[in-house]
Amino acid sequence: MTKFQELQARYRDLEAKKGEFAAIAKKRELTDDELAELRSINAEMTANVNERMSMSADAQYAAAQPKTVKSANQQMREYIQSVRNHSAESEIRLRTDSQNTITSSVIASGDVNNMTSAGIPLTVNDLLNPLEMKTIYEALGMKVATGVRGQIVWPHLNNAVEATVGGELADAGVATLDFSKITAVPQKVGISISVSNEAINDEGFDLVGTIVSQMNKGIGRVINSRVLALTAPASGAALAGPLVGIASKSAQCVSFATAGAPTYAEVKALKGKVFATGAEMSGFCYVMDAAMFSLLETTPKDAGSGLFVIQDGKIDGDPVFVTSLAAYAGKIVAGCFGYEALCQHGPAYFIIDPYTLASKNSTKFTLNLDFSLTDLETTPFAYGA
Repeated sequence: MTKFQELQARYRDLEAKKGEFAAIAKKRELTDDELAELRSINAEMTANVNERMSMSADAQYAAAQPKTVKSANQQMREYIQSVRNHSAESEIRLRTDSQNTITSSVIASGDVNNMTSAGIPLTVNDLLNPLEMKTIYEALGMKVATGVRGQIVWPHLNNAVEATVGGELADAGVATLDFSKITAVPQKVGISISVSNEAINDEGFDLVGTIVSQMNKGIGRVINSRVLALTAPASGAALAGPLVGIASKSAQCVSFATAGAPTYAEVKALKGKVFATGAEMSGFCYVMDAAMFSLLETTPKDAGSGLFVIQDGKIDGDPVFVTSLAAYAGKIVAGCFGYEALCQHGPAYFIIDPYTLASKNSTKFTLNLDFSLTDLETTPFAYGA
């Protein structure tokens, strides 16, 4: 209860007491002691009102004053100094913006070990949301769900059913639905960067922006490479996309008559392979390297139209994503990446370490979090080489 609320409660008590004396006075005269007590009540009630009026005036004055808002960089620098002075935790659990979660179990903004409440305006989404614009998610139609809690399972229908046609009394039969489940398998993803203490102390240096940008790029590169990997990664094999081993699946492959130089018909045959699977064309796009992209920009679609395979960055309206992965030299992948589920699981931990790199006059910042990349379907993809 606030001081103002306490005064209000006391005033109500005094009013009730004063009412009791008024009831007595209707029946008899008040004694000298009762009159003295009544005068004391009236005096306290007057003082109570004056104090509450003063508090209201002070609150209005304070509300009218300009607020001093600390910048994100200033808050970060102050927190780093607190870590150095051993007055703040060096490992902070980042808050997750609940708008991007696929469950309601996220770290609330009031958690004690929450970076925002600790005085630093930084969340998991600050570090991950830019991925959607800068790497694969925008082009491939994928979204990252953050703050996922618990075991995530997708039901999968393994068979198709068909209606029957017959007379009025014909037995329609009973179709059996064969369901299985697909389970996400989280893998740890970690990144560390160092920032010189001179830069941290330089008020003109965008400290928060640098941390967010560099960690975002580092996470983006590894997720990008895992989604588009054509072979199993050396570590964390569970964090890999639907294209691992696709070159050995003949039903999903298109052979180019001329190595590294596909024709328009061969490029379109890749989409035909995907379309033939019956999948919804969710997030369909082509993936290739820059050399192949440049080649197809100058490869005619036919002999007389004057059009090229890639026009305005697209192939017949379908988006093209350009990757720098060396494995894509001379190759093209086409597929529906909307069937890929990318989740960031649970809390993310941000560690400020001013000691490990002290000899280099630098502070190390580390981000540890868990990701899963789940193939909801592996067939709606095609590979050309």
